[in-house]
Amino acid sequence: MFTSQFSGTHRLNLTFNTPVDAYPLLSGDLSQCVESDNTGLQKVLQYTDGDRFTSVGDKVFFRASDGISGSELWISDGTNSGTMMVKDIYDGYYNSNPQGLTAVGNTLYFVANDGTNGFELWKSDGTASGTMMVMDIRSGSSSSYPQELTAIGNTLYFSVDDGTNGYE
Repeated sequence: MFTSQFSGTHRLNLTFNTPVDAYPLLSGDLSQCVESDNTGLQKVLQYTDGDRFTSVGDKVFFRASDGISGSELWISDGTNSGTMMVKDIYDGYYNSNPQGLTAVGNTLYFVANDGTNGFELWKSDGTASGTMMVMDIRSGSSSSYPQELTAIGNTLYFSVDDGTNGYE
């Protein structure tokens, strides 16, 4: 599955080979997580601002808000009971704004703001206890803003501003 945007309309697509062979599962504002057994769509969860869908193993991570917490990291196995917020990284209604979601093996790496350390590199195994900041690269509340997260094999590459040397 992958998401696409065409003329401002977001679509969740299912593909068997390539995006050329894809057909849309859902069009609109991507405010629902749905599953399909080829006989129709069934709503799994209602949320807002769902995007950044990234597959890790048999689960999909994404960014969303339930209207109580801000924009946070979520996970789904495609069922209602298996769709949940992984962790409220920036506690309360504030947005940790996860971005750059990148799979490396069975681990998801991403950039998020916890309200204390700014935007830094995080990782998750899909559980709250297994979701943690990798390192406060730019110490204190200033953000290192990791960018261009890229997986090659089992290695994660990214650029970052450590506050001393600029982006490297």
